[in-house]
Amino acid sequence: MSPLCLEIAWTTKRVKQIKLWKLLMKRKGIKMIFLLKIVSILWMLLKN
Repeated sequence: MSPLCLEIAWTTKRVKQIKLWKLLMKRKGIKMIFLLKIVSILWMLLKN
């Protein structure tokens, strides 16, 4: 695959993720962000 193809593929993937994320935010809102932050903090602590 050429670098351009990879770039395009990655960008479209990213856009899809952002769209999904925005959809989730509309539905779940602040609670989701809060939970994800807690989970990521716990994950970092467990990994160390």
